[in-house]
Amino acid sequence: MLVPKADLIRLAEKLRPSNCMLIIDESFLDFADNKEQISLEQDISNYPNMAILKSMSKAYGICGLRIGYLLTANADFAQAVRNGIHIWNMNGFAEEFLRILPQYKQEFEDSCEIVKSDRDVFYKKLCAIDGMTVFKPDANYIYCRLPDAALSGPEVTKRLFIEHNIYIKDSVGKTQPDADRYIRIASRTQEENNTLIDALEEVMYE
Repeated sequence: MLVPKADLIRLAEKLRPSNCMLIIDESFLDFADNKEQISLEQDISNYPNMAILKSMSKAYGICGLRIGYLLTANADFAQAVRNGIHIWNMNGFAEEFLRILPQYKQEFEDSCEIVKSDRDVFYKKLCAIDGMTVFKPDANYIYCRLPDAALSGPEVTKRLFIEHNIYIKDSVGKTQPDADRYIRIASRTQEENNTLIDALEEVMYE
C-alpha cells in the first residue's frame, strides 16, 4: 500500500533539522495508478535528506540480475553509498539488460496495465471469501488477514504448497499483532489466480 506523497514530504521536512535521511522504496510503483504524480523523483532536488531506492527486479521480473538504482540530491550520502559498493557490483547480463531496456518501454507499460487489471479482479475475488480481510493493493501482490476460524498463515501456506504446489508467504516474524493470521499473495494470470482462490478455500479450514 502506498504512503501518500504529502505524508512523505512532511516526514522529510520534519527530519531535516536532525540531519536524518529518509529512504523511500519505490520498487513497486510501476503497479500504481498515476505513478508519475505519486513518485518523489521529480521533487528529489528539494530534499537533500531524502533518497529513493528502486529495485528493478520487482516490475521487470529479473530477480536473478539484482539491479536497481538510488536517487538523491545529497552528494555526501551518494558518495558514502558508492564507497560501500564493490567496483564490480554489476554483471554483464545486467548491463546488457539496461542497454536494450529502452527498446521495450511501451511493451513494459502495456504489461504493467495487464498486471494491474488482473490484480484488481483477483482482489475482488479474495474480498468475496467469507471472513477474509483484504487490503486494497498498490503493488502486484495482495495482503490478507485470514478469517478468525481459519487455520494459521503458516499452516495455510504449508497446505497450499504440499497439496497444490502453490507458494504464498505468511507473515510470521513480522511486527504487527497476530502476525500468524496474515498472508501475502502475488497476483499472476487470471487463470492462475482462480486456481489459487479454489485451493485457498479448500485448505483454510480443518
